[in-house]
Amino acid sequence: MKPFLFISLLIVFTSCTNNQKKKNPSKKQREITDSRDGEIYKTIQIANKVWMAENLRYNSAGSIINPNNPSKIYGRLYTLTSLKEACPKGWHLPSNKEWDALEIAHGMPTSFIDKAGWRGKHAIHMRSINYWDNETNNTNKLQFNILPAGYFASGKMGLPKGYEGLGYAAAFWSSTQKNIATARFMFSGKTFVNKWEDINNNTNMALSCRCVKD
Repeated sequence: MKPFLFISLLIVFTSCTNNQKKKNPSKKQREITDSRDGEIYKTIQIANKVWMAENLRYNSAGSIINPNNPSKIYGRLYTLTSLKEACPKGWHLPSNKEWDALEIAHGMPTSFIDKAGWRGKHAIHMRSINYWDNETNNTNKLQFNILPAGYFASGKMGLPKGYEGLGYAAAFWSSTQKNIATARFMFSGKTFVNKWEDINNNTNMALSCRCVKD
């Protein structure tokens, strides 16, 4: 093959490859800064929504922090009351439907949407690869990066009052609709996500929070 012909073909191949990369960009994380306290959060687009890829750290009234957190990225824990003004301007507490869509994007069958309790086998794809005690199957498939920040039990569900689950559990609130808020729980060694309802804010538990862009 003549040298000039080889070079021409190489240029065409490189151009086509670059165009393919532009048409199929890899999923990239971006960052936002909370103007209220200067905290910087990674974000990720999943199921046509932009989510925080880190736990919220804003010190809203009534929120608490586990003094044993190994890092600030584990975030604060929030009761439903303390979440009312917790998300930054332009962001909101995700609805139950938005959580459903997030779970489906991570592999939950759509047949589980209306079911409560343990569902799917997708928890391993939502959790960070590291930091979970006795867990080696996590994939962090879409870079949502759930950390085992645990939760605060108020003593109203038969659980002892205090901080629970650091290192092996994670729990998140959805927004309240018709006096019902749903929460998602995950535990080391479990591939399922537990969808649980809190009616009339009866439990007063404090869980982690991820906000969604308006």
